Amino acid sequence: TVELTDVVVQQKGMYTSPWNSMTISVNGGGTVIVQSGTYSTECLTAEEANNQGTSHGPWVAGVLNSGGTLIINGGTFSNDNFGENSLATYARGAILADTGANIQINGGTFNALKAIVDIQNNLGDASKNPTGEIKGGIFSADPSNAYVKVAEGYVVIENNGVWTVAKAVAKIGETTYTSLADAFAAAQAGDTITLLADVTAWTR
Repeated sequence: TVELTDVVVQQKGMYTSPWNSMTISVNGGGTVIVQSGTYSTECLTAEEANNQGTSHGPWVAGVLNSGGTLIINGGTFSNDNFGENSLATYARGAILADTGANIQINGGTFNALKAIVDIQNNLGDASKNPTGEIKGGIFSADPSNAYVKVAEGYVVIENNGVWTVAKAVAKIGETTYTSLADAFAAAQAGDTITLLADVTAWTR
């Protein structure tokens, strides 16, 4: 198990293959816990892609197909520093969840042009599909997908192209709110506010 706090890793370019060029790669059943820090990768330029015979960039972090656990509690993960001459449309995304991966995202900021969590099962064994939950974070694309789901009781809120995952605490009709104050502000005469979680509130 490795725990990372206030680490800065800047991966420039790509070497040999995308999975060898991540800032964090978990394999062999290992566990990495990220508390904070800055982790970034760059997409290949057109010239680099031609030289290496490839047309894409790496993920920022992830679990390889030998399995393992990646827990992200904070930090910034970016692969959007492409530059004008890069093949940005082939960026891999922020986080790889490969065969046997367990991904837990509890917080952090994630910037990517493509998928936030890129799901793969290279071994084709349905019993080893990637698993995990998202319980927090700020994302440049909708983080929901087939395997790594937004946890029960949490919601994805989109605002001007930014997606935030937060715990739902109240509901009016079919609309959920992440704070009781927001629910009160939105309530109209006759509305019923339903609490979805324990909250602390006071009046004066």
